[in-house]
This record gives sequence, structure tokens and C-alpha cells, in this order.
Amino acid sequence: MDYDDHYARWSYEQLLLQQPHIAYDGLWRVGWRHFVVCPALATAQTSDGEDLANWFNNNCCVITAPIEIVVSCPQGAEQVPERTAEERAALVGVPRVRRNVLVDMGLVLPKQFPPFTIRFAAATVVLVTRERLNTLQEEDAQTAFTSIGYGTLNFDTDPAWDSETDAFREPGRQGDLDLLPSRRLPTCVGASLRSLLEEDEDFWIDNRNQVLASPHTDPNSLLPVTWTSSKGLSCFVEATALHPENIRTYLSIYDTVHLALPIAEQFQFTCEAMGVTPMELRKLVEMGRLKIVLPQPLDRYRPDWLSEVADNAPHGLLFSRRLAAATIADARRRIPLLYPPLGPADRYLLLHTLLTNSQKLVKADKEGQFVASLKYLSSTWAQTEWLVQSRGAMGTTAFGVGGLSAMLFEHLTGRDLRLELWGAGLKVSWAAALGSHAFPYKSDGHDYDETALCDFVASVYSPIQNLKISTVPPLALTAIADILAINNNVPVIDFVEGFSTATISRLRKFILNISKESSDAESLESAIRSFNREVRHYENRADRLQRVDIVGLLAGVAVASGVVVNPDIARMAPLAAPILGFLLGIAIDEAPRRYEGAGAIVDFLNSVLTCRNNPDAVLIARARKDVAALKP
Repeated sequence: MDYDDHYARWSYEQLLLQQPHIAYDGLWRVGWRHFVVCPALATAQTSDGEDLANWFNNNCCVITAPIEIVVSCPQGAEQVPERTAEERAALVGVPRVRRNVLVDMGLVLPKQFPPFTIRFAAATVVLVTRERLNTLQEEDAQTAFTSIGYGTLNFDTDPAWDSETDAFREPGRQGDLDLLPSRRLPTCVGASLRSLLEEDEDFWIDNRNQVLASPHTDPNSLLPVTWTSSKGLSCFVEATALHPENIRTYLSIYDTVHLALPIAEQFQFTCEAMGVTPMELRKLVEMGRLKIVLPQPLDRYRPDWLSEVADNAPHGLLFSRRLAAATIADARRRIPLLYPPLGPADRYLLLHTLLTNSQKLVKADKEGQFVASLKYLSSTWAQTEWLVQSRGAMGTTAFGVGGLSAMLFEHLTGRDLRLELWGAGLKVSWAAALGSHAFPYKSDGHDYDETALCDFVASVYSPIQNLKISTVPPLALTAIADILAINNNVPVIDFVEGFSTATISRLRKFILNISKESSDAESLESAIRSFNREVRHYENRADRLQRVDIVGLLAGVAVASGVVVNPDIARMAPLAAPILGFLLGIAIDEAPRRYEGAGAIVDFLNSVLTCRNNPDAVLIARARKDVAALKP
């Protein structure tokens, strides 16, 4: 467009997406005035039964937009095209307040561009710096201003302006989740952490068109290589404001723990709940057993601790915008209509067609749910790009699978659990994007348990069997803690180093099975008591396999059967038996810790030799022995 539409196109597109059940004949203009043609305007009502024109003027149209709804096209008007999917991804022509202009221009300007602020004077936008910009810098600023859909940018200097005192956030404002730009990070933030946030911003600008405006469905291609190359299985633990369990319980059954870091006010309390010090938590990141997910704005976390992690283990941090990109790509392959790579016109056409043909597409008893789902999608499509750019991963809260699940749940039960399902939705969708198992939260007093909600969200989010999401019952953590007698006295670093991948994999299978077979805490306690009897029986007669003279037995069988016919070799067998027996004993002891298949065989043989038929008892006995050895 070679003219400033004064938000007329944006207002029109919001009308299309929020009231798609009505037929429109496009957006037209005569000079600077714009007209939405709606042939049925006289009787047209919103989905909530309000007069359409009244709703548009009071709830949809930008106050300065020169636009109105009319019955027919004015004479001599020319049609105005809707924005493309690419323009929507770049937020071209979106109404912005001062902070939005600061952030969005800062994202596209070179990182070395001088600190600046935005002011308004005589209906013009002015970019203010402490020193005068050169011609090239002014050109860069004007290009950035034009790229977000605006016209002429003016320039001024103010030597007294100080970026440190020009606060990004309003004092006392609650629920401000807009991402803090790297240009506004305080000086206490380390250089490595600042650089990583800049990389996250650059990643978003380079990839937002692919994420939002193309049919991209591969989350792994949008994540750092170090987050996708791990061979072991991972779990996702949400600790932003809620306290998780002892971190040893997660580390004993998963190779990697993806931890949504607690906010600054909760950081120390959460560390204590997990049984680690901040230094130990950082060490776990350096070891690669723990990875930190940062969905919130960076200024909500502990900058000193994060700066240390960025210096020593930058591969262990995942920032909000990259997480958002992976979440959207993963959601698109699960529920394609959640984030369709379509422009406003195509989105409206799809919604309008589905709504006007709902009676033909679904049965009568499902029509209400179908229409409610489409209404939810229309709200989502109207705001997705804006929320994701300004809030990153937190922008998927209300308009991701959590919001869809909340709408369906309310329609089915009449109960409004939006806040609870939004939280469960974030946990499930982020875990899915990272290829992790999701752990629902359960309070210590069992006053709140979100297991059922996470399972409901996972069922909505996994319509295809091969994309099924695993949610782990909280009982699994109770089971592993009770069976292995894990407590905070075990040094966490030694604990992590003492558990091999093979042991972790087999422990996970056992714990998930016993916890899923138990319907509640009482039945789990009963199952654990029964299993502990098996373990004690084995511990009283343990390591029978090492006591069997396997080497001598095999040598005798070989000579007796004539397999060994060389007399010299036959004479050497008794001499070599002690050495081979010693080496085999070491192999029997170490193989289960190194190789999952070998461990299963050794444990099976030991269980047979102790007259039991449960190799898992051997596994647990050995793991208990390892844990006990670590206790001071």
C-alpha cells in the first residue's frame, strides 16, 4: 500500500475474524475514507446478539480509523486488499502504544544502534537519542519504522535523557508479561546473558515468517541443537511459581530435566523444596542433566544466577521466543487449525464456510460444541501474532491448547476452569514441543492436583496416536522416593554421577508402571509394601550369579562335550578360570549400570537363582545400594 490506512485495514480484519458468521463484500476506500460493505447490515448481529454496527464502533474499530460499515459500495471507490500472512507475522500496521514502538523497532534495528526512546510531538513520532545520529543511522531508523507499518519518523536529541532511569515497566503494574528487550536490560546482567537474549530476539525476527506464515511443523528445527541431540528421555517440570518435588526423584528416572525456572521471589524457596543450593542447581546445568526454560520476561528471574549459568553453560538456557516458535510448530502438526499459516481473508473464508455449513458437517447434538470451537478459533486468530511477539511463550497461554481445552470443558460441564486449564495447557504444550514427559502439579496436602486437567489437555492435544503426549502421575515421584529412600541428605551431584543411563531407563519403566497401576495413594502404598518384601527377600540372598563358577562350569562342559579337543587348551582352562572368573564378576557387577539389555539379563538370572520371578526387585536392590552408599 502506498498510503497510510490509519488502522482501517486492521479494524476491518478484526471484524472479519471476530464476527465471521456474517457475509461481507470487502473493504473499500474513497480518498482517505474507508468502507466495510455488509449487505445485511440492517439485521446483522454479533455472535452475542448485539447490533453489528454498534459493536464495531465501540468494541472493534480503532478510534482514529476513518472507517464505517455500509450496505453498498460507494461510487468510485477502490477495493483495499487485506494484509498477507507475512504482513501479519511482521505486525505491519498494527496499532501500538509507545512501549510497543520501542520494542518492535528495537527488534529490527542493528544491535549496535545507539540507545533511544520514543516521544510524541504535534501528532508526530519522534525518535530521541542523547547524541545526534548520522545519516546512515537515521536511514536505519526510518527503515525500521516503515517496516512496522508507519510513515515519516522525526529525530531529536536530548543530552539529559538516561536510558537507565527511563523505566520499561510501570511501577506497581501487575501481570505485565511483555518481554523485556535486550536494549533495556539493567547493567547488572552479565555480557553472556545479554548476548543470549539478543540471539533469541534475532532468531525471532529471522524466523517469525516461517513460524507464523508458513506450514512449518518441525519443532526440533527451531530448537538449539543441544536441546535436540540428547539420546535419553527428558521430563518437563514447571516451577515458575509452584514448588516441585525433590529434584533427585526426577533425575533418578529421567536423563534430562527441563525446568521452567522459578521467578526471583520464589527462587530460594524452590531450591529448598528441590533439596539443592543455587550452586548445585547451576552445576546440574553444567553437567547437562538439567536444562533451564525461560518462558517469562528475563527481568522476572534472578539475573545474578542466570548470568553465572550463561557464563558456564550457555547451552543449558532456552529463551521465551524460541520456545514459542517450537510450541507453535508442534501445535500445528497436532491441531492444524490452532495456528494456520493463512492471511485474514483466507481465515475468514474458512471460518465463514464452516459456520454457515455447521448443520451439514456435524450432528445436531455436537453443533453447539462445534460452533463454540470455531468462535474460540476466531478470537485466537485475531490476536496470535501480536501476543507471541510481545510475550513470547507466555503469549500462548489463553490462545493455545489450554484455552481450547477450557472452552470445551466449560461447554461439556458448565464449569469455568480457564485459569487452571491455561496452566495445564502451557505445561503440556511446552513439554510436547521439547519432546518431554509432563509432570502435573500436586500440592503437599493434596488440596490441589492438576493430573486430571493435564490428562484432559493431553487428550485434546493428541488426536493422532503417534503424537500422543505422556503425562506422568505425581504418584510416580512418591513411588521413587519411597522405594529408593531418597532424601535431601544425599549429595545431589554425587547422586547424579552415581546413576547411569541404563539404570535410569529401567527405573523409569518400573516406576511408571507401578504408579499407573495404582489408582490412589493408598493402593500405591500397598503395592510398594508388597514389592519391598520382594526386594528384602533378594537382599538376603543377593548376587547369587557372582557366586556361581560360570567359567569353571563352561570349561568343564566344553571339555566333556569334546568342543575343546586340543589337550594344551584343556590343561590351560583350570589355570585361566580364576582370572576369567574375577573379570566376569566385575562384568556382572558393572554391566547392569552400563547397558540396559545386559542389566535385564543379569537381573533376571539373579532373580531365578534367588527363587524369585521379579527381576525388578534386583534392579531396585542395586539402586538402593547405590543411594545408601552416597548418604553421609
